[in-house]
Amino acid sequence: MALEVSWNRAPRVLIATLTGRIDSANSMDCHKALTAGIGPDDHALVLNMAGVRFLSSAGLRVLLMLAKKFTGPGKAFAVCELTDNINEVMSVSGFAEIIQVRPSQHAAVAAVTGEDGSDADSAGETPDPSADSPDLRNPIDMNVVGENIADLANFTIEKHEFVNGPLAGDVRSEAFKAISDLLWGEIEQALERRKRIIARMFQEAGATLQEVVAKHAG
Repeated sequence: MALEVSWNRAPRVLIATLTGRIDSANSMDCHKALTAGIGPDDHALVLNMAGVRFLSSAGLRVLLMLAKKFTGPGKAFAVCELTDNINEVMSVSGFAEIIQVRPSQHAAVAAVTGEDGSDADSAGETPDPSADSPDLRNPIDMNVVGENIADLANFTIEKHEFVNGPLAGDVRSEAFKAISDLLWGEIEQALERRKRIIARMFQEAGATLQEVVAKHAG
């Protein structure tokens, strides 16, 4: 499903309502669609993401580029109405630490116009990414990893630059390689853990079946 964007305006705020998914296949088209709707006099942007069902690391980069566009004196940016999965992606990636995340569109508009009196919000607690037994029903691993390790590595670097300023070219290249190597290693370990978990589930299911059958035998 391609991303659909609808536009609305509140006093002093441009609001984009997103529906669909943002991944590596459509991320650049999404960026073009979003930037095309922004006028020269727009200084505050709210993204309502209630209809976004999938956000890969390529999608995070799109949001980061928009956040950069609305950084500076008199400018503001916020996202709102995230689903649980997207909220978890934001938290795990650290993106929620550098932009405003609000539970409702009303709260987001108040935040970017300075009417809420605080930059703090309850976007949800950051989950522990170090858990040894991942929930197999939870798509967070694919959401964060996306389809391309390069997207995740670039997002990590660009998030750092967003906060701290640009890196030198050689530092950026070294960081990209180091992050990519690390991520591939993590993925291989995660896949091995998942295989062990699934194998154990089948074994325990079989053992449970045998217990039930034995109980009713004879």
